[in-house]
Amino acid sequence: MLAGQLPSYLLDSDRIANADPILDQSSPVGDTGYFTLGAGIGNKAAQTVTARLSGKLTEVDLDVFCSSGAQLSIEVQGVSGGVPDGVMRSRLLVDGPINATGFHPFYFEDPSTVVAGAQFALLLGETTNSGTLTCSIRNGADGDGYGSGAGFWRETSDTAWRALATPVNTYFDWPFKTYVTSSTSADVGINGNGFVSTTSSTYTFSGSVVNFGPDDATGAYVTYIFSGPATIMGWNATQPGRCVVLDGGLRLNCPIAPFVAHGGYTNNVVVQRTGTGLITQHMQVWASEADPNGANNDSFLSASDTSDLIVTSFTAPRVVARGGSATFTYTIQNQGTTTATSAPLWADQVYLSLSPTSVTGAAGGGGFSALRSLGPGEQYTNTFTASVPDVPPGNYYYILYTDAGSQVAESNEGNNLSAPVAVAVATLVVNTISDHAPDGVCDSNDCTLREAIDAANAFAGAADVIGFNIASGSPVIQPTSPLPAITAPVIIDGTTQPGFAGTPKIEIDGTGAGSLTDGLVVQNSASGSVILSLVIRGFTRSAIRLYGDGVGIFGNYIGTDVTGALARPNATASAGGVYYAAIDMQTSGPTGGASSTVIAGPTAGQRNVISGNAGYGIVTNNESNDNLIEGNYIGVTADGNGALGNAAPSVEVFGADDIIRRNVISGTGQGVGIFVGATAAGQLIQRNHIGTNATGTAALPNNGAGISVRGTNVMIGGTNPADGNVIADNVGNGVLVILEGNRVSILGNAITANTGLGINLRPNSESLNTVTPNDAGDGDTGPNGLQNYPVLTQVTSTATETAISGTLNSLPSLSYRLQFFTNSSCDPSGNGEGEAFLGEASIATDASGNAIFTTTLGVAMPFGRFVTATATDPTGNTSEFSACASVTSSTSIAYVYTADTTARDEFVSFLSGRGFEVTPVTVAAASGHDFSPYAAIVIAHDAGRTAGCPIPDPRVGCAWPGADAAIAAIRDSGKRIVGIGEGGSSFFGRIGLSINWLQSWYASGTGVTVVNGGDPIWSTPNRLTCDPNTEICLAEPFTGGTIALYSTSTQFVAVHNPTPLGGVRRIGRQVDDSTHYPLIAEGNCATLWGFFGSPTTMTTAGKQLFENALLEPGCATTATVTGTVSTPSGEITVGLPGALV
Repeated sequence: MLAGQLPSYLLDSDRIANADPILDQSSPVGDTGYFTLGAGIGNKAAQTVTARLSGKLTEVDLDVFCSSGAQLSIEVQGVSGGVPDGVMRSRLLVDGPINATGFHPFYFEDPSTVVAGAQFALLLGETTNSGTLTCSIRNGADGDGYGSGAGFWRETSDTAWRALATPVNTYFDWPFKTYVTSSTSADVGINGNGFVSTTSSTYTFSGSVVNFGPDDATGAYVTYIFSGPATIMGWNATQPGRCVVLDGGLRLNCPIAPFVAHGGYTNNVVVQRTGTGLITQHMQVWASEADPNGANNDSFLSASDTSDLIVTSFTAPRVVARGGSATFTYTIQNQGTTTATSAPLWADQVYLSLSPTSVTGAAGGGGFSALRSLGPGEQYTNTFTASVPDVPPGNYYYILYTDAGSQVAESNEGNNLSAPVAVAVATLVVNTISDHAPDGVCDSNDCTLREAIDAANAFAGAADVIGFNIASGSPVIQPTSPLPAITAPVIIDGTTQPGFAGTPKIEIDGTGAGSLTDGLVVQNSASGSVILSLVIRGFTRSAIRLYGDGVGIFGNYIGTDVTGALARPNATASAGGVYYAAIDMQTSGPTGGASSTVIAGPTAGQRNVISGNAGYGIVTNNESNDNLIEGNYIGVTADGNGALGNAAPSVEVFGADDIIRRNVISGTGQGVGIFVGATAAGQLIQRNHIGTNATGTAALPNNGAGISVRGTNVMIGGTNPADGNVIADNVGNGVLVILEGNRVSILGNAITANTGLGINLRPNSESLNTVTPNDAGDGDTGPNGLQNYPVLTQVTSTATETAISGTLNSLPSLSYRLQFFTNSSCDPSGNGEGEAFLGEASIATDASGNAIFTTTLGVAMPFGRFVTATATDPTGNTSEFSACASVTSSTSIAYVYTADTTARDEFVSFLSGRGFEVTPVTVAAASGHDFSPYAAIVIAHDAGRTAGCPIPDPRVGCAWPGADAAIAAIRDSGKRIVGIGEGGSSFFGRIGLSINWLQSWYASGTGVTVVNGGDPIWSTPNRLTCDPNTEICLAEPFTGGTIALYSTSTQFVAVHNPTPLGGVRRIGRQVDDSTHYPLIAEGNCATLWGFFGSPTTMTTAGKQLFENALLEPGCATTATVTGTVSTPSGEITVGLPGALV
């Protein structure tokens, strides 16, 4: 009886032992690490213990670690003269690995007796190891009562025990717990004993034992003693302990420790028969305690010679017709030790089963009665023919069951089934490649494909299954005229052909079927039909033409040879220059276009290869809706690596709500990969490779756009990045939206290396590869509303994140989805593409239609890569790609100066000390300098001057000594500019800003009054602090408070700004004047730091504020401003060409 069959009163989880081991001693764990036993297997560590209880020492718990391959020895000895006496009382061997996760319990198989007050010794050692330190023990705690004097150490070379040292040296005592059991009433017994024969020469004996209690048993063993022609081969013990084979392979001793009250264990012992004759087994169980019921301690079994029938071979057809016949051949052998015979003779029965391992509930497939007895080792072979049961078509298993009625006495009744043979049961089976004139009969003698279709059309019941069982390896059926249209539901199943191994073997070659001929035509009345695993090639029109709904097309090669590597085109004819399609749903029948068609699926076995055709791949009409096109290879070879293009666009859809997913659509000879027509709506195009091989690692371009859209409400990709398409390497645009195309969302895709624009919203009047410029207010109309794209002004990256800044001008007061992409190079147009999706953000335009954004993404990007972006409006219109912005370091600064190298070096030192990389650039060199890699530009105080410059024109050379080209290089870089003192104010004057020297005067001081304490410049990224040891500190900037920026008074330029001007942001006011501002900004790019002082005299707050000014996000060039500005000496009119606002 197995453990799972124990009496319920012994398995009751609420019953517990009455005499659990009692904790006798406990030495706690220390905190000073481990010591190792060492490589020498003679090394031992000992600990003397004084027992507090009397009884059996049944358990010791240790905090020990042993690696795999080590074997730990735990031994109990007596004590003599204060050290172990060398006499083993009990011993336990434990194999590694043992993980050091705290105390581990170990149970003695032969527990020794201990007496309260008497000493005993625990010894630890290794019996084997690999010469490395494989077992280690946790050190004990100080003051635990088992310190120096209780622990001992002995190495192989030692002649006597030596004491463990105190904890400051190498060896310490070690923690342990000992448990003593005082058991008096254990009752161990055998609960079950039986055997089964696994072969004619092996038996598995299964014995279970139980401690009926009420107390725990100690020193328990179970023994199996065999006699006769047998030897013990192995066992599978579920009880802990170590079994030992004795008496030349006839005796097995297995200790049981612990054997708790009401516990039970099972052991399966495998015995090999070594000859003929009776094998007996004697099973015993006992324990150290007096047993109150000795009658249940022994059990006896015997195994006599028996016969054993098995099926050594079985062949059956792979495809059969329901109600037809099938022929079987099989061999039966007696592997037993006596003759198999019965009266009446036994029966061999074939079953047609849905299970490969059982005939329970299966249909009988015919049988044969044995005509003779069978001696040991003898066999017989038989062949018979039987009728195929009338079961529903589908996939089954033929299984032969010998001695099906169990008439023969056998040692093993569980091995009488044959290996299963997979079989397809069809209604009709095509068994010839011939296409002779139909004779009205489709049977096992002769059935052509034409006759099978005719027979299926005539069947009025559920869908027929047309299977194949043609003798040749890869049969080619060559119709000599058009095949009959399919008018009743049918499953044409090419997987039934013998030898099918995942790819089609049945070829239907239409080259001789006539001109303007389709391959398989599915009428409305045949809705729900399935076409599975065929090669369909050579038809002048479509390989498959659909009128019916819900048709499934799986695992076919359409337009190729049987290898899927060579073109054998369909659709070779054209009508008035209009091509046909390999799978054609164009023609509208009486109930509209074919809908709910499923063309392939997510698995490789469902994949169609639709390649090499002389027309389109797949085409639907405007009444063909809800179709699923998934997982196909369209325009590529069957391995997904080579181009085998269709001549015309691979997929064209004109209906509604189609899903085009997980396909490879590449290699088109002339035209786009996917075309969404003007009547189409609601298409979902996701996870496709368009223009590449199946892995996206090689270019297989379409000779046109990857996707072209004239329809509405189309999703290309999705909000889940995993739904994006790879649209690459096409000879044309990646995605082209034309004419009526509207609400086309293009999200999360990888669009790259196309010869045209990555995304092209093309009005009729625009040439093919022209970026549509943004228009102010985004009021223009056209494909996708000609949605404006974002303008990226700066992309900076650190080791952990990337910040993207820019603007969007579009319709007012709307939310837009921005998506960002990274590129190894920029498109030649300057806009796009989108090689890899980075992330997205949501922004809202203001009442004027403007939005300024800075988005931080948690990904680092190498400097020199390019970022692009798209904008999608709330109705789903996605823009073209933005212009590229190169990735720069957020800490890279250009310092523009004239000749003051002292100030230059001081600023380089100051900024470098705060983590910036500073590049000095002279004004003379600025005109030819590339400022795009920098996050910000500092204009030095000496880069311009104000004294002596004529009024009213602030743009003359004395104010800014650099050439116009230098001004343009800095201004047009789109970078944040922090102008210092006269140089900053004169530069800002030259580019037409209001914060220029004409609006200023000179003053001196150490700080400013805070204009608006909520302005982010006071807290981002640094919240201003100061050094309380050397500076007078405010708690934090607050409106109206004074901030010291320099430790000593320094001269500054302060802009006169009594009335706020549009676009001017007042930051810090002159302390003793309410109208002048040494710290002031205009627009999003320009900040004037009016102070001339050296950074060496800046306070902590001053340095932090200067850094904040450099790192402010959101710089953008957006408009040209002209107007009248106020000056200290009157009003003048100044033109501001190209101003930054």
